[in-house]
Amino acid sequence: MNFEILPNEILIECFNYLNPIDLFYSFDYLNTRLSTLIRRIKLHVNFQSINKYEFDRFCLLIDLDFNIKQQTQSICLSNKDFCQIYFFLSKYSLNEFIHLRSLTLINVKEHNISQLQAILPFLSQLLTFRLVESDKRCDRILSALQISQLRILSIPRSSWFDQQSVLDISSIIKLSISDCNINTLHRILTLASTLTSLSIDYVGRNSNRILSEKAISSSLQKLIIKDFDEQCSELIHLLKRTPYLQSLTLVIDSDHHVFDADQWETFINSSLSFLRTFQFVFEYDHLNKLKQFQTYFWQYQHHWYTEYILFGDMSVVYTLPLILDRYSLTSNMNIFSNQSIDFKNKYDHVRDLTIDPQCEFRDYFSYITNLTLEKLVSTTINQYNIESMTKLFNFTHIKHLQIDLSCQIYTPCILLEIFKRAPNISSLSIDLQQLLPLLDVDEFCYYLKLMIKQLDLISKITILFENVYLMNKFCETFVNIEQITCCILERDSLLFFLNRFPKLLRLNIPSTMPRFIYHILDLEQEKLKLSIEIIFDLHLTSTHGLSMWIIHYSSYFQTIEKIKSYKNDSILNRIQMKMNRMFFKCVV
Repeated sequence: MNFEILPNEILIECFNYLNPIDLFYSFDYLNTRLSTLIRRIKLHVNFQSINKYEFDRFCLLIDLDFNIKQQTQSICLSNKDFCQIYFFLSKYSLNEFIHLRSLTLINVKEHNISQLQAILPFLSQLLTFRLVESDKRCDRILSALQISQLRILSIPRSSWFDQQSVLDISSIIKLSISDCNINTLHRILTLASTLTSLSIDYVGRNSNRILSEKAISSSLQKLIIKDFDEQCSELIHLLKRTPYLQSLTLVIDSDHHVFDADQWETFINSSLSFLRTFQFVFEYDHLNKLKQFQTYFWQYQHHWYTEYILFGDMSVVYTLPLILDRYSLTSNMNIFSNQSIDFKNKYDHVRDLTIDPQCEFRDYFSYITNLTLEKLVSTTINQYNIESMTKLFNFTHIKHLQIDLSCQIYTPCILLEIFKRAPNISSLSIDLQQLLPLLDVDEFCYYLKLMIKQLDLISKITILFENVYLMNKFCETFVNIEQITCCILERDSLLFFLNRFPKLLRLNIPSTMPRFIYHILDLEQEKLKLSIEIIFDLHLTSTHGLSMWIIHYSSYFQTIEKIKSYKNDSILNRIQMKMNRMFFKCVV
């Protein structure tokens, strides 16, 4: 079928699913018809995960075609890969995009604040604003916004609401907050008179006296709380203010005296009579009345299907499909599946799975990418256990494998079989004491050398230097490694990793003493004439210990190409500047 015989309406519908950056470079100037069509649709420009070259290329297109500014309805800018926000705001004023209705900013830096404060007050047409991973700068950015005109707002934390003596959020219909407390939540319900949807990742404990607001929120229809860390009585007080809720999502652990099934049934009948969708994960420190979540009220009246798990004196009951993205299958748990309905997709949200390979389970996890093995004893694992795992998930989807400290691995047979069945594994997390004895098996080393590009060594690495043979075997096996995470506290350990792995691009050190590492590098760079250049990743260094990129002079161009594959243009720009300075010194 020829794509071009489709009517304009169908083509435009298809184009709406594409990022404008891809759309223009795929279809512009192919013919007059397609070029005209892509200039008739609304554009939602998303620069997230776009490298500097693609970014500059689309900006050039904006410069050459003024209509693109007219078409643009939403813009997403991210500093994760390079300083997109700075470059974009230095080149354009956002009010040039006269139909801009939505703006998303990810990982805002300190130097972006003045730029944003200068332009945000003038975006009179803006209806949606999302601020992501910018906790420290959230308050100053929000203070520059015309909050009273917004319809959709997403922010990292709620402290800004607490600082405002006068707060007009009556126009907001959809609000998302990463971190909030119960008092602020009550205030939002009081002031946001048209709010229909509220999503909060974490509701934390409040050190102040909890407010006793009673005013009804007649507009709120959807409430999501992914982690409620207050007493259940406070939740009930909150829910009594939202009698018109139609959809409720809750995750609560056992510390907060969660309602049992009968109490929830009574409360829903009396206070949430409009509720149609109820998704939850409740943890209890008792085993009573769990089956009550599968009575007529839950299953037949509302079609809220649940299953529950018992382990020890603890229990967890959850609705199907499960809303969590992590799940553990362990030997001390008993799963009581719901026999009244066949749910084939009940674990489709799960991406991270922890299992004890010696246990048997009936369910299937369709989209697992991260697999953790725990309580594995290699001498008791056989082909049957491996075949059982193939009925549990698809090995070809696995990208990261973690071996828990509880595992006792005396032979690499099971790991070898996993590597053979999971060709897309490229990341391994393992304790060094577990790993080193396995390096005597050449076939296992072959797969490690072939597949593993990222290695996370859980324990301290001093044991590596106690046996010269194993140390050399480790270097030989991981000669192709590109990223290592390990705890380094000694000078020799640091120099070992910098010198012995020719393809190493990144070294992550979960250290509380970054100054110690800086000091070693300052001394050794000149003293030992290291044939590398170190570029610190300042964003990750500030949040995850110390993270550094490593440039090998002997393979400079190959190293640069590899770093490009990580889509980190801020690092590339800094490398280029540093290398240019070095070249200039050599010339002089």
